[in-house]
Amino acid sequence: MPELKREDEQISDISKLFERAREAKETSQFNRAENILNKILKISPGNLSALSMLCSTLRENQEPERALEVTEPYKNLGNKYLS
Repeated sequence: MPELKREDEQISDISKLFERAREAKETSQFNRAENILNKILKISPGNLSALSMLCSTLRENQEPERALEVTEPYKNLGNKYLS
């Protein structure tokens, strides 16, 4: 796992990060998926695909309250889907 984390940290291509986040989520590596998705959101703030997958990951990891909390900062960015 430490090697995967190192690899995740070195990738900056969003499509590759999404692929790794999906793989992590599908194998119940929820913390890793969350870290990757947060990295995508740093690169591309307000990315709806990343927000959606992050919320889904948190809900699957029994953290529904956090799933709601992570969308709060993005609600005032003018996106009708987050209003």
